[in-house]
Parts: sequence; C-alpha cells; structure tokens
Amino acid sequence: MDKIAILGGTGFIGRQLIEQLASKQQALITASRQTNPPNLPATTIKQVDIHQLDQLTELLNGCSAVINLVGILNGSAQQFDQAHHQLVNNMIAACKENGIHRVIHISALNASPQGPSNYLQSKAKGEQALRDSGLSYTILQPSVVFGAEDQFLNRFKQLLKFSPMLPLAKAHSRFAPVFVGDVVQAITICLRQENTIGHTYELCGPKVYSLQELVQKTAQWSGKRRWIMPISDRIAYAQATLFEYLPSKPLTRDNLRSLEQDSVCQVNGLNALGIIATNLESVAPQYLA
Repeated sequence: MDKIAILGGTGFIGRQLIEQLASKQQALITASRQTNPPNLPATTIKQVDIHQLDQLTELLNGCSAVINLVGILNGSAQQFDQAHHQLVNNMIAACKENGIHRVIHISALNASPQGPSNYLQSKAKGEQALRDSGLSYTILQPSVVFGAEDQFLNRFKQLLKFSPMLPLAKAHSRFAPVFVGDVVQAITICLRQENTIGHTYELCGPKVYSLQELVQKTAQWSGKRRWIMPISDRIAYAQATLFEYLPSKPLTRDNLRSLEQDSVCQVNGLNALGIIATNLESVAPQYLA
C-alpha cells in the first residue's frame, strides 16, 4: 500500500501501531489538533480537524487504506455520536471521494443499538454505517486493552495512591483484557489478508477476570496494600454522578451502564487470525511496578 491514513494515530493504540508499521517502511499519515504533536516515526502529521469533512477529505488524499482508531470513553450523547458515528460517516464520504476502498475500524465488544450505554450504542451506529457503505471493511471489537500507557490499569493505579481503601463499582463485571501488541498485530494481519474483508472479529486475552480481581492485581503489582470494597449499584451511581464533575472524570454513569455487560468474547478473533493471545501476568507487572 502506498500510504495509510491512521485516524487517532496519536493515541495509545495508534502510537504502538505506527511504530510497528513504520518498522516495515510503510508510509503513514495521521492528524492532530495539537500545535506540538508527538514525534512519530516515518509519519506525516497534519494539524487538521478530522471532524470537518473537507479537512478529512484532504488528509486522505493519496492514501490506499484508512485505519480508524478514534474513540472516547466519556462525554455526552452528542459527543459519543460525533466521535463514533458521525466521524465514520465523514470517513466513508472522504474515502469515496478519494477512491479508497480498504478500511480497518476499531470498535468495541458489546457494541449494539440496544446497548445499555451511549458509548455502546454510538459504536454500533458507526459499525452499521461502515457495513452499509460498500467499502472493503474489517471491524475489530476488542475487550479492554492493556499496555504500558493504557487508560485502564494505570487509571486504577492512580486511584489506589490516595487511600488505603477503594470503593469499587460493578466489582463483579468480567473482562478478558487484550494486549495492545496483539491488537496491533491483528490490524496488520487484516491489512495484508483480503480474506478478512467483510468480517468482524472480537479480540480478547486468554483469561477472564472480574473487575475486583483486576484492581487487586493492580494494587499488588504496583506495590500497594489496599482494601478493595465492592459497593452497591445505588452507591455507585451516586459516586459516578459526583465524579462526572471532576476534570479527569474517573467514572461516569455511562461507564457504569457499559459495565452492565461482561466484556468477554463469544469467539476470540485472535485465534482466527493466528495470534497467540498475550497473558496479562506476563506484561502488566513490569509497567505497573
């Protein structure tokens, strides 16, 4: 492929993906609204607003494929729709304008029009727009992604700093955390293999954990002795309502609604792609320590 556009290339998964593709001498382009964007290898970074169709169309000019990694965890219903649905509509229009057919799209496990949260519903709308587009798409639906710069285990590590006790909402929710390197490998395989076109792959790690188990392991691996206290849904929603007013928004009511469904795979797409899933215990202790 002559040049690949990566939307969301400056994020957690994007930086890992760019490093991998750059090592294969692949020409890359991404966008950033930052005046001083991060230095990314072998990548042209343009300061554009990808939510503006004309700017997105210009960004994709000359590309042969697009990888969409854009996603937000917090926001209003309108903000979720803009990031997960309207952006996909604009991406489809920009691809058609530039004659681009190949798209790899990162969604989320449990994306559904009937999903309990704005996050999951907006992800489902984006998926459906792509399925109806006529483009050569592949959709990847990862569980929570872990790695050295993740916003999951590292967020709990920060919360565990401040108190010997952590009240934990939805403690029994289940996850199958997937390593960022495995997600990146899945993306690169899908780019190379045309038989992945038109398919949706769930991506999970090899083991399922409750949220309480994950937080306890985070405390253990970061060298902190903490009491993790499960709390009722009633208290959890009151807690989330307060947390929504904090600048970092460590927990929102929409997050809680997403946690009503376990983030585990029915069929792990890593197996179909020939990837051996990385165990959480082999990676997370090193970067949490």
